[in-house]
Amino acid sequence: MSSYRVGFALGILAGLIFAAIIFAVKKKKRGKGEYDERQELIRCRGYKIAYYTLMISVALVLALSTGSGIPYIETNVGFVIALMISLVVFAVYCIIKDGYFGIFDKPKSVLIELFLIGLANFIIALVNSEKWVIDGKLSMGSVNLICAITMLVVTLAGFIKLLIVKREDE
Repeated sequence: MSSYRVGFALGILAGLIFAAIIFAVKKKKRGKGEYDERQELIRCRGYKIAYYTLMISVALVLALSTGSGIPYIETNVGFVIALMISLVVFAVYCIIKDGYFGIFDKPKSVLIELFLIGLANFIIALVNSEKWVIDGKLSMGSVNLICAITMLVVTLAGFIKLLIVKREDE
């Protein structure tokens, strides 16, 4: 096993441990996210729409990857993009319909956390910018950039929704 793969695996493991610690601390602090019945229905519809989006996206990646492959994108990156598109569809749908944030959640703090996650991914992507494109194709080195864009889109949708709600309240 090459040192790159060992470092990659250790980086993933460290990230998972870090995320688990943050999740455990947040859960103790905030408690379990609770949603009312209307929000549960919205989230169920969001899951359904995101699932169909994922299936269509994966089918498209599979169809394009047969033969000479997807032009300008590695197949693995195509699957990551399909997953992130599905995540964005779910999050934006739930944000628009007021089903994303729980009853006791503070939307601003959740959105700031998402922004910081997106910013961290963007910084990591900039550090690895020479690995974004290999042999003229978007490579796995661009996954942090794709994740950063995903988080920033969700954050932007959330802040826009907060502005709309604030204007409606006035």
